[in-house]
Amino acid sequence: MQGRATRFWARRSEEGKSWKRSVATAPVLSRLTAPCRPDIILTMDGEAGLDVLVVGAGPTGLALAHELLRHGLRCRLIDQLDGPSVWSKAQAIHARTLELLERAGIAQTLLEDGKRLRHVTIYNGTRVVASADIEGLDTAYPYIYSLSQRDTELVLTRCLERIGGAIEREVRLDRFTQIEEGDDAGV
Repeated sequence: MQGRATRFWARRSEEGKSWKRSVATAPVLSRLTAPCRPDIILTMDGEAGLDVLVVGAGPTGLALAHELLRHGLRCRLIDQLDGPSVWSKAQAIHARTLELLERAGIAQTLLEDGKRLRHVTIYNGTRVVASADIEGLDTAYPYIYSLSQRDTELVLTRCLERIGGAIEREVRLDRFTQIEEGDDAGV
């Protein structure tokens, strides 16, 4: 699917410098086969040395940036934090996600540090609310894989760096506006 033109202004928060990149047309990624979507994806002008801006270096943004690089697109991955998440907002990686990460060559690296859950029991206080066996799924990963978000981010960051990617830390998206000529984003 072809999208509209994109205009892009960027400022590194620690330097305070700003610059402008403007393009005539750029392809827009409208659907991805990733487990979920990052905060925002912008396509950029190839002449400026960038095809896609990924905002957010959580597990989804890291996996997306890895896939983009793996498929030959140049991307910029920014995150407003100074490092990986300290507190885990997620603890489980599902079978379909592992299947997608296997295609990218990441799954085996992730499977080195976590725990495979084949049964789940959910409690409300001391009362069992639900209980389920997970075994028997028709997949190479017939379980839920337990790995903290922080550990997941650390593994995905190493995988991204191995293929030449990097995270620009302490850089945040300040604005994103759709205008007639295209999209306007400021970081």
